[in-house]
Amino acid sequence: MKHQHRFIFQPKVWLGQGTISLNVSTEKVNFYTRWSLLESEDGRLLKAVQEIEMDGISEVMKNHF
Repeated sequence: MKHQHRFIFQPKVWLGQGTISLNVSTEKVNFYTRWSLLESEDGRLLKAVQEIEMDGISEVMKNHF
């Protein structure tokens, strides 16, 4: 079944959460993500910032697209 994930193309704030496991451990870690999507000044492109928080880690990771 094919899903359309249109969130990435619409300017607004999107929240998500889930669990991950790492190769070095069998422990699962909860994570939370926030996507902030904005139109560029010329209205043609989207600017995106992804913030990721993980349980037990105080640092918030940020990715800019």
